[in-house]
Amino acid sequence: MALMEKYMYFNVVINKNNKLGLYYEMLVKCYIITNRKSFNDISKLLESKIYYDFDKTIVFYKALKRYVYIQRTANQCIVMSEKIKYSNERKQIWDEIVSIVG
Repeated sequence: MALMEKYMYFNVVINKNNKLGLYYEMLVKCYIITNRKSFNDISKLLESKIYYDFDKTIVFYKALKRYVYIQRTANQCIVMSEKIKYSNERKQIWDEIVSIVG
């Protein structure tokens, strides 16, 4: 079963209270699936109960975007000191993501 089928079908979507929550959940899940190489365990991120809370979902999405951006920037660095700086920042953002997901 494809990831989109498993996590994006209407009967699987968690937040159906309003359209904004529904669309935002789908946006975040699509972002995770699109950037799945950036994350170790995407099933934990996709199956999280965070999507019940719209405000946490927004914070979660922003942290995911920062994480992917920092990772891409670190991969383009040539100097080791810059890579270390980005690695430390990436670890902090990942800890933030883990604390949000719970």
